[in-house]
Amino acid sequence: MEISQECGELLLLFGRLALEFSIPFGELQKFYDCWACFNRVDQFEQLGQEILEFDRIRLVLFDMGGVVVSVHPRRVFRYWSEASGVGFEEFVGRWSIEQHYKDYETGKTTFKQLADGLSNQLGIEMSLDDWRIGWNALVGQPFQDVLVLIQRLAAELPVYCFTNSNPEHESVWGSEFREELSVFRAIFNSSTIGMRKPDVEAFLNVSSRMSICVSQVLFLDDNSENVVGAIDSGMQAVHVPRKTDTITLLRALLRHAVTMRS
Repeated sequence: MEISQECGELLLLFGRLALEFSIPFGELQKFYDCWACFNRVDQFEQLGQEILEFDRIRLVLFDMGGVVVSVHPRRVFRYWSEASGVGFEEFVGRWSIEQHYKDYETGKTTFKQLADGLSNQLGIEMSLDDWRIGWNALVGQPFQDVLVLIQRLAAELPVYCFTNSNPEHESVWGSEFREELSVFRAIFNSSTIGMRKPDVEAFLNVSSRMSICVSQVLFLDDNSENVVGAIDSGMQAVHVPRKTDTITLLRALLRHAVTMRS
């Protein structure tokens, strides 16, 4: 396998750091994997909307959190910090997505098992209610300006949603935002289908549930790793890290749809 000069130089740099500071190379590998993922997505972003084959798009699949509904991880850590007496920055520093998190998001465990896993991971004891209140503080409000455009797009193309979520969060967005989210023909929740992004199998499964060829799907997500997973599955996919990115892309899709009709 050929690697670019830039990748080779970066690997050498990581090797020197590991030797000089006695850092386990496995830890540095995490940073390299992150860099590689973002570098790959950037290649698509640099091409902008020119990479999209508009004529092949028959359906648009949206991520939820960060794209359609705002999310607030700092509110989660702030509540847990106040409830436990542990500093906010300590929570942030200890946080990572571990297997107990993924298991909960794929319906394999209960919230109690998730809380136990988080307690062990973070070294913090709290009541189950405090874990739950902080956990649900993540969910914000729908982006109304984005939803207006999705409503318009839904008159031209089928729109669906695929979210890495769980029963606790679904109890919030599924009830409080039921009307706004009814624009989607279906919402695929990772904890319901037993698969989560960025796994290629998850995207293929969702495509099958939508009864459409994977290459005819356009997927939007604010998480670059999920975008790469969608691309690997055969979808067209765009990284939309900011709300303005989503709005720009939706307007482009609507302009194309109008052009095709005329």
